[in-house]
Amino acid sequence: MMKYILLLLLLITPHLLKAAEINRVITIGGAVTEIAYLLGAESTLVGSDTTSYFPPSAEKLSKVGYQRALSAEGILSLEADLIILNEEAGPPSVLAQLKSANQKILNLKAARSAEDIIENIILIGHALGKQKAAASLVENMQEQKKMLEAKVKETETPPNVMIIHQHVSGAPMAAGKQTAANSIIGLSGGINVVDGYSGYKQLTPEAIISMSPDFIIIAAPRAESINDASKQTNHDMFKNTSAGQAGRIFIMDALELLGYGPRSIKAAIKLNKLYNSL
Repeated sequence: MMKYILLLLLLITPHLLKAAEINRVITIGGAVTEIAYLLGAESTLVGSDTTSYFPPSAEKLSKVGYQRALSAEGILSLEADLIILNEEAGPPSVLAQLKSANQKILNLKAARSAEDIIENIILIGHALGKQKAAASLVENMQEQKKMLEAKVKETETPPNVMIIHQHVSGAPMAAGKQTAANSIIGLSGGINVVDGYSGYKQLTPEAIISMSPDFIIIAAPRAESINDASKQTNHDMFKNTSAGQAGRIFIMDALELLGYGPRSIKAAIKLNKLYNSL
C-alpha cells in the first residue's frame, strides 16, 4: 500500500503548486477539514463547506455551501491557491466552472476504509507541506487500526446493527448498502441489518421492527441535532425494536461516525466496545 501511495505522490506532484506557494486553502468535506487542522495547516484555511464543523474553530471559516451543492461564486471569491475535496463534491457544473477558472484542485477518494483515510492524510500532508505531521498521524492511526482489528476478533457473534441518519431537518433515514454507515458497521465488526437497498431510505416503524436490530445508532450532525435525536430514542419506531427493548439505542455525532476521517477508527472502536459491553 505504501509503495502505491509514494508512486501516486510522484504522479500528482507536477500538477500541484509547491507547498511554499500555498497560503490560501479551501477544504470541502468535514474529514478533509479535520485532517488539515490536525496537520497544523489551519493558518492557511480560508474557507470550507457546511459539513466542516469540527474542530469548533472550523465553524468560523467562510462557508461555500454544502459539499454536494457548492457555490462556484463563493469559492472563487476566496481566491484560493488550492481547493481540497473528494469525489463526492459537486455538482459537476460547479467543478467544471472551477477548472475553467484554472483553480488548483486536489481531488481525493471518498474514503470507505482505514486504508483510504490513511492515503488521504498522506496526500493532504504532501500538498500542504506537512509530510512529517502526516507521517505522525498515519502512525497513530495504524496503531488504532491494530487495536480495532484485535477487538473485532474478540467479538464472538457479529451483532446486527442499524444506523439512522438524523438530519437537522427531515425524517430519520436508515442506511443501506454502499454508504459510509455500512462501511463503518463492517469496520466495527457488525453486520448492517439493512441489506435490501443502497443509500438512505425512510422506513416504516413496522419495517424497522421486523429487521430486529441488536443495536440502533442514531447519527446526528451538530449538537442541536444530537439533542433532537435524543428525543427520537423513545419513539415507537425505535423503542419497540429488539434494540430498543434491550436499551441498545445510542446517539453519535454524524461527522465522527460517518465522516471517514481521522476520528473514524476511534469511532469504530467505540462501536465495538458497545457491542461487547451489553
